[in-house]
Amino acid sequence: MSNVTFINLPTEILHRIFDYLDSQTALRSIPLVCKRFNAAINSYDRVRVDLTTISQSHLRFVSRFIRPEYVTAIIASDKDEQTSDNIDLFFSIFEITQFTRLHSLTLDQIKETNLERFLEHFATDSLVSLTVDSYKLNYSSTNASNSPVNHVVTILSKFFAQYNRLQKFHLENHNYHITEISWPVHCTLSYLSIRECSYDIYFLILRRLSQLQTLIIQFAASKYIYTKPSLSLTNECYPQLTSLTISNCRYSIEEFQLVLSSTPSLVYLKLGSCLSRFDSIFDGYFWEELIQTKLPSLNKFKFCFKIISPLQEKQAPSLSSIIKTFQSPFWLDHKRWLVTCDFTMKKRFGVSEIRLYTNVDENDDVETVFRCEISSTSNIRLLTRRWTNETSKMIIAEMSLELLANELLLLLFEYLNGIYLFRAFYNLNSRFDTLLIEYFRKHSFDFHFVSKQEFDLTCQQYLPLITHQIVALYLANTDETPCQIDLFLTDDFILRRFIHLRSLSFHSVCSNELLTKIISQCGHLHHLTHCRFIECYFENYNKSHYDTIKCLWSLPKLTHCVLDFRFMHNNHIFIPIRISESIRCVSIPHVKWQWNEFFELLRSTPNIHRLDVCLPDIIVDKQLKSSIQYITALQLFVSDNSRAMFNLLQNTPNLLCLIVKTANVVINGHQWKELIVDYLPKLKIFGFFMSYKSIDCNDIEKTIDTLFDSYRTPFWIEDHQWFVRCQWTPDNVKSEIFLYTLPEHSDYFVIQPSSYTTRTKSTCPSEYDYLPSLIHFAFARTYMYFSYIRHLHLTLPFTDFILSNLPQFDRLMILEVGCFPLIDANLAVHQLQKLIDRAPHLYSLEILAWFPLFVQEIPLNLISRSIRPLHFQNACCSINNITTSFNTYKCSVLMNSPLGLQCEFLSLIIDKRTNIIDLVDGLPNLRTLKVHCQDDQWENRSTLFPIDDELIIWLRARLPCVIINRDARFMKYIRLWIR
Repeated sequence: MSNVTFINLPTEILHRIFDYLDSQTALRSIPLVCKRFNAAINSYDRVRVDLTTISQSHLRFVSRFIRPEYVTAIIASDKDEQTSDNIDLFFSIFEITQFTRLHSLTLDQIKETNLERFLEHFATDSLVSLTVDSYKLNYSSTNASNSPVNHVVTILSKFFAQYNRLQKFHLENHNYHITEISWPVHCTLSYLSIRECSYDIYFLILRRLSQLQTLIIQFAASKYIYTKPSLSLTNECYPQLTSLTISNCRYSIEEFQLVLSSTPSLVYLKLGSCLSRFDSIFDGYFWEELIQTKLPSLNKFKFCFKIISPLQEKQAPSLSSIIKTFQSPFWLDHKRWLVTCDFTMKKRFGVSEIRLYTNVDENDDVETVFRCEISSTSNIRLLTRRWTNETSKMIIAEMSLELLANELLLLLFEYLNGIYLFRAFYNLNSRFDTLLIEYFRKHSFDFHFVSKQEFDLTCQQYLPLITHQIVALYLANTDETPCQIDLFLTDDFILRRFIHLRSLSFHSVCSNELLTKIISQCGHLHHLTHCRFIECYFENYNKSHYDTIKCLWSLPKLTHCVLDFRFMHNNHIFIPIRISESIRCVSIPHVKWQWNEFFELLRSTPNIHRLDVCLPDIIVDKQLKSSIQYITALQLFVSDNSRAMFNLLQNTPNLLCLIVKTANVVINGHQWKELIVDYLPKLKIFGFFMSYKSIDCNDIEKTIDTLFDSYRTPFWIEDHQWFVRCQWTPDNVKSEIFLYTLPEHSDYFVIQPSSYTTRTKSTCPSEYDYLPSLIHFAFARTYMYFSYIRHLHLTLPFTDFILSNLPQFDRLMILEVGCFPLIDANLAVHQLQKLIDRAPHLYSLEILAWFPLFVQEIPLNLISRSIRPLHFQNACCSINNITTSFNTYKCSVLMNSPLGLQCEFLSLIIDKRTNIIDLVDGLPNLRTLKVHCQDDQWENRSTLFPIDDELIIWLRARLPCVIINRDARFMKYIRLWIR
């Protein structure tokens, strides 16, 4: 047994494993593993075809391997255009009569035409389970003889008449016509699940289905307006039924008794009910007598009964009196059915809720709330966290947080941004105020993307109360929050006042004066462990940057340091002679180091574990003379020459993780293998992204094949399973060649129109398993993948195939879109709107080149509930590549458009300065405006805040409550922080 491997398992066991795989994986991937698996899948005769989760391209592919006689289950749906098209494609490839061993057929939200296609020509007696959800039907004409509903009844009746071996039938959203189906005299149906059922229809079902053993009803009431006249109730007995589930029952107690008395053979019973007054349903003695006299075979009883009443209701019994009736020997000893009763107040709605339920709670899609409860096994009242299916998150916070112990509340506060923490709980009551101000010692404030109003409120009212209790600050001078850092430091705040600060982050510090001001105060933060400067752009390196490193390396407890400085000129940095024993992680990714300074960085941080740097690209004879024992993770950028990187890696013997990005450098698989085997024995995680241009432009394919073959050795594919993909454009010999490991972790991708051809090849046998964030289009073929893309650059138009198969972009946040010259304007807008409809969480939209035929205007009539920032500053609506400027009319159109009304950030070019005033006044939700004004007389000067900046003076005079400044990087733009 010790020599048994997965590949040697018996075929029967492999087939059982295949049962848990979808058909796409089973038929496409499994055969590629080995001959053994290929033979096993060829004999696999329980194939499950799911048309709701497969693309048309994959369906065409796997259909070549599907043997209809081996298919036992089919799932189809008309829930959207894509799934409907899959049904059409399915019937163009197969005939339903070919599936002679089909056991299960599921038709979800099916149209009557497709229902008929599946059932009209059915030719097998093997089907045992049928599910029909007729959600797509039109019920408006149910009395007409030719209505869709009656047509479905006819189809189902004909089907049951011809194929009377069906055992399980699930009917959804069409249940009140269940009685109109013509059931065979000797119907074999043993399992029936329906959505709704009246009291009368319940008995009619039992009369007609003599072999029915399991009945599941989602909602049951005494009668509906569309039911036939009530049947005369008799004392008939229906012993065939052994399992009954009614999820939401509205029967009276008398109807309960009659329903259950007519099914004496019940073994399993599950009930749910929501009442407005107490009756015998909450009485354990009532159930005890009913079960003993009418349901002698019952061995499993699950229930959840609820009663909702006004808070002022005084007639509700106590929890103890309710649970006492379920503490008899019948419940605890004989049946061992344990029962719980709990109570919750819903102050907002002025009601209370009492629940009575068994200890086994199997409700799906539920939420957790805190309740006062008591169990049948104990008389002790407990405050517990239990599942419920009718309480919203808002009510949970309102009802239950006050019941939590202070220690739990303080622990919960640690997970909340201080801005939202104070917004939610400050001034709520004295207890929360005391916790926030006196006891909570780990306040964290992230001001990124915060509104000006929220920022002012927090700084003026909240921060002065808790200065010594703040452990983390994040401040940003980005386009969304211009001048925020400056305002914070001039608003009577000094960083040294935050004496317990542990984490400090600054985003977009682009002024040497501001950097000096920050660093002059950081030297007093002796508890600081994390310091980050993110996307900070400067003209040149100067003394302020030298002082920054000197100050940070002097902090006694600093462990993590990020210096994302980006210099336009003289992109170098110098390390002061200062050693830090505490720093463990350093990231300085955009500075080109001199060799001397890079060595000094390593010498000044002797205990460094993680390093992210751009290595020197100048070839020199200097090399590391001793190994760096502490480094376990490296992220490197290398350009033009790889000698420095190899020298560094040869001296990091304890490296566990290595990520490399190169420009104009290519390293083949043999070189990497030699380095890893000889110098990096502990390496576990390895990734790279290399880009270069081929020297031999006449034979790019041969060059790529030679490079690619070096990554096809057992070292890469078998020993480490490090797979790579190569990507290039064969039509453009000057384009770059990209070689990268899988998965590629970028969340950004560019899609060009069908005139562009991009080719890829991979060493991975199933490379599409490694697409966590990649979009891949093959315009000449019929496949494409969308997965975790968050940032997409797109040029319209789509091909017809892509447009008809657009999937959901569930994680897409940022969209940059343009269109090809002189295409149909309506087509471009239609395709863009369809893409937006598929991106429910799309946050930011940028329009680029947009000059379709006839109507060359930015599309402002788009509809999206989620888009907030709009970027039009690079929009170009003319072939002359002149960016579009908004005049008074276009500004008016924008202000009245759906996107404009919900816009919170806007970037654009305008004709004249009065348009700025119009936009500030006319866009009700606008927080920040970044604008280039065509009548701005400003010339690019050396000082950032000149006192003679005419346009800023003009704006400040008319918008006194708005923060206004020029963009430090692109000084033709003015930024206004409005509200």
